[in-house]
Amino acid sequence: IFVSIGLKEVIDETYNFRYPRFEITYPGVKQRIITNPEKEQFKTKYNIKNGSIVILVQAFTANKLKAEGLKLVIKSIKILQKKYPDIILIATREGAYSQDLKKFAIEEGIEKSIIFTGDVENPFIPLAICDIFIFPWLGKSGIGNSLLEAMSMGKPVVITTIEGKGATEVIIDGKNGVVATPNSYSIAEKIDLLLQNKQLRDKIGENAREDVENNFTWKKCANQ
Repeated sequence: IFVSIGLKEVIDETYNFRYPRFEITYPGVKQRIITNPEKEQFKTKYNIKNGSIVILVQAFTANKLKAEGLKLVIKSIKILQKKYPDIILIATREGAYSQDLKKFAIEEGIEKSIIFTGDVENPFIPLAICDIFIFPWLGKSGIGNSLLEAMSMGKPVVITTIEGKGATEVIIDGKNGVVATPNSYSIAEKIDLLLQNKQLRDKIGENAREDVENNFTWKKCANQ
């Protein structure tokens, strides 16, 4: 049993395993409802002004590969800042690379536009207030619960892909998400595309929500 096709392929290549029978069971996700007071409390805590463009990356501070992906997003925010001065990036979770990432933001000169929240008790609250969710994974396998959670909240998502693998198992470019190549300019371009087109944002977010409801519930996963 594998949690993604990409993970199966990596294990096949690494260990040369072969299986007479196997099953792919993707992670499940439960949709949450976040109240206005919860959203306002979060905004007040982190001094997020109304009207800000909020970009969110969840839990990408724990290992080197994730940190490198988050650095690409930080660079993309620097690119977009000229066009969107009110843009901010929220990065959640306290991980082994948190300090390195904070230092990197200072070196790039945009530390005032990035909020490192550390660990958050309810990750669905920053999801509820964000405009766009970014999943900058640089591996060839893995989907990530945070991606499915963002989709379940109807958020437009931007993912990166290596050799067409990874989260493209669940994201169809232009339908339920947007696919970028793993560099800051491509990520900035895709964010800009979504910011300029509210109709596209809404359509992608709604398609993402429907895909989770149809394919990634815990009930479906448990039945499998």
